[in-house]
Amino acid sequence: MFVALAAVIATVASARPLAGQCPASATRYTVVDLGTLGGSLSSAVDIDEEGGVVGSSTTAEGEVHPFVWRDGELVDLGTLGGK
Repeated sequence: MFVALAAVIATVASARPLAGQCPASATRYTVVDLGTLGGSLSSAVDIDEEGGVVGSSTTAEGEVHPFVWRDGELVDLGTLGGK
């Protein structure tokens, strides 16, 4: 079964307004399918302030590799020789 990774990236952060104040803008989110490294599973671990995502994914060979996703590109970070 194919499990796509979707990350929710907060594009505008807003705090709860204080009593009597109107928020300047509402919080907006964008859901992005990051894909996989050829396997059937991937998992995001963290999202930075610029919207970059780090995590891990299975490859077509079944290995688990770390990745970085930024600006629409999923980059395989490889391994240190292990599987």
